[in-house]
Amino acid sequence: TVYHATVPAGAVRRVLTLEADRMAGPRITAATVASQVAVIRQEVASRVLNRPYGRFPMPHLQQLMYTGYPNTHDGNGTLGDLESATADDLRRFFGQWYAPGNAVLSVTGTFDPQVVADHITREFSAIGPRPGLRRRLPNGLDVLLVRRSAVPLAEVRLRIPLGHCGPAATMLLGPTMLAGSPALVRRGDGAGVDAVADRLLISAVCPADRLGSVLGDVGECLLAQRYPAEAVAGERDRFAGLLATLAGSEPAMVADEELNRRLYGDHPYGVAPDVTGLRAVTAGTLTTLHADRIGPGQATLVVVGDVDPERATDLAQEKLGGWPPRPPAPPMPPVRALVPGGPHVVPRDGGRTLIRVAAEARPPGDPDGVALELAAVVLGGYCSSRLMTELRERLGVAYTPRAVVLHAAHSSKLVVSAQVGASAAGDALRVIRRELERLGTERHVNSPPAG
Repeated sequence: TVYHATVPAGAVRRVLTLEADRMAGPRITAATVASQVAVIRQEVASRVLNRPYGRFPMPHLQQLMYTGYPNTHDGNGTLGDLESATADDLRRFFGQWYAPGNAVLSVTGTFDPQVVADHITREFSAIGPRPGLRRRLPNGLDVLLVRRSAVPLAEVRLRIPLGHCGPAATMLLGPTMLAGSPALVRRGDGAGVDAVADRLLISAVCPADRLGSVLGDVGECLLAQRYPAEAVAGERDRFAGLLATLAGSEPAMVADEELNRRLYGDHPYGVAPDVTGLRAVTAGTLTTLHADRIGPGQATLVVVGDVDPERATDLAQEKLGGWPPRPPAPPMPPVRALVPGGPHVVPRDGGRTLIRVAAEARPPGDPDGVALELAAVVLGGYCSSRLMTELRERLGVAYTPRAVVLHAAHSSKLVVSAQVGASAAGDALRVIRRELERLGTERHVNSPPAG
């Protein structure tokens, strides 16, 4: 849905107040619904049903091309659906979707941006967020549930802090944990386990009516603490073979490891796994790590989808309430302040140069964090970004230059990356530096003058 208005600049604040009032809760009554149904019935009759090819290309073409595309239905709806809509239906739909957290507001024109921004904050901040439910189970597990009914699916994320447990054990923890829970894998619910230096993330996507089964499988996986020796040995040998083959020879791996070493030194964020460390990890190592570190006390479960939050809370308690509390994971050591340094060159043969430029970034939740994420997208986050335009389209020296903000529990960084021919490295670095400086110095067209 798009609401739009063109008004004199002097009326912009009044219009924003009216938009905030509409989002806060319109007056939806049986009389207003009946009136709008009559209007839309006439609109559909004149613009769709009474026109040659009025239903082409939407929705007929999509119905021929796709079987699972959500928008293959007629966006106007059938007359039967339209006439059966009630005021309660519309109020419920409005309350679910028409909220600040699901909206984008754009204001363009001749005005003082700060005055308008302050007015927007004042008018819209009083509107409640998207309906959701947050609970803490008796065992300490935080549960956040958000209902989104666009498709009949549920997304599950379970984040568990690990503390520092060594890069080799972390590398093997994820793939071998699933090996001990065949039911979760067998269901084909997109289950995955991702373990990094300081946290474990279990994820799954499933039909909404199978949420209870998936949470039950996750609970079984957490409680069983099964790390089959055969699976551990197989993953250990696989990763050891990859490291033996790629370490020191795969350019991207070398570049990323050198970058982290320069940024973090001997902190766990800067230490990469090696073959010797991997060979020392056994099924017993992972079972002990699971028993010591993987508990509900500092964990967060997030469920988003076509599920009733209260019902999902009951399922979480039923399936995960038996997960026993454990002592908190030992904290990670503090990360040293990132000190700007000069270029670090790793000589290599092969004719290609990999570039990594990094800077300290704002952590999640910081007031400036969203602005930095947006700046990274503008710099190198999509096909028309500034680095893509300059390095790929104009100079033709790089295929996929990128800029991304990466977050860990105790560190956030902006990383710019590019791969170019050796003879183009200097030009690429100059472009990257120029575009970084440009982001920090140029004034937006609607920004107020300095001073």
